[in-house]
Amino acid sequence: MDPQAHVGPGQLMDGTFALDTVTLKWERLDKFENQETPAIRGWADSTCATINGKKGLLMHGGKAQTNDRFDDLFYYDFNSA
Repeated sequence: MDPQAHVGPGQLMDGTFALDTVTLKWERLDKFENQETPAIRGWADSTCATINGKKGLLMHGGKAQTNDRFDDLFYYDFNSA
């Protein structure tokens, strides 16, 4: 456990990934065209979501490299992948 975890943003992730539960392989989502890419961040929340009948990944917030907090929302439509 990192004793400085609340002092800094912790380990940050560059890229957004989803696990294909059929093949059990991770796929990088932000490689798809016409999809906005979130800035590098740590501690982001995500979940599966269905919007307008389309399944995808919903991602919210996280911590920036500066230790500021993001309050943004991203949705990756798996059907357009």
